[in-house]
Amino acid sequence: MLRHDPGNLHRPNPASPKQCNSPIYKGRLKKVDDAEIRKLASEGMSKAQIARDLGISRMTVYRALDTKNPKAEMEFNKPNGC
Repeated sequence: MLRHDPGNLHRPNPASPKQCNSPIYKGRLKKVDDAEIRKLASEGMSKAQIARDLGISRMTVYRALDTKNPKAEMEFNKPNGC
């Protein structure tokens, strides 16, 4: 039977210099610009058709059209202590 030994776990300090100087991950690159999605929607195309034509999910279309999209303005913070 295996036993969990918490003494063997290595957890780096969140405020280590390596993390403070490294670039902040901001997610992967988008396949389609939100402006293109908004343009197609303003032309009267359905959300489902936009998703099919652009090869993205309907949820991506809804997020792009969301007027109070917090992800568009959110900036990720550095780890505590930096």
